[in-house]
Amino acid sequence: MTLNLNFDPAQYPDRDVAIRAFRGPLKAMVARGEWRWGNPEHLVFLLGELAKNTFDHSEGIGILDVGVLDPDSISYLDTGKPFDWTYWSQPGLSSKPESGVNAGLGLTYLLDEEAKTGMALRIRRTDAGTEFKFVAIRR
Repeated sequence: MTLNLNFDPAQYPDRDVAIRAFRGPLKAMVARGEWRWGNPEHLVFLLGELAKNTFDHSEGIGILDVGVLDPDSISYLDTGKPFDWTYWSQPGLSSKPESGVNAGLGLTYLLDEEAKTGMALRIRRTDAGTEFKFVAIRR
């Protein structure tokens, strides 16, 4: 099973509703036994963290590709304004500390938790945005 999902934060009344809507199709794939990549619960959680980052900071949309373009990968493209992920992944740095929901740990957590996903994380800037790609580890 594959999934392609466009996540537009402007379509939701608040952050919690948006993140539940984003994670819903992913959780459904797991529940139906259609998830074939890494640690499913952990990956769904981390992909939700990327959606939160899009909602809170990027002023763009998120494009999720689960096994469509590459059957061995999960890709999340944040089309918003460019950001230096190596800088913003330092603990405690947030572009919106006044929001009350940002502790500046989202990208730090993503990088720290990569090993638990069972996949390798690659991050790169493209013409379309910042791509976060989880790739199956061949053993």
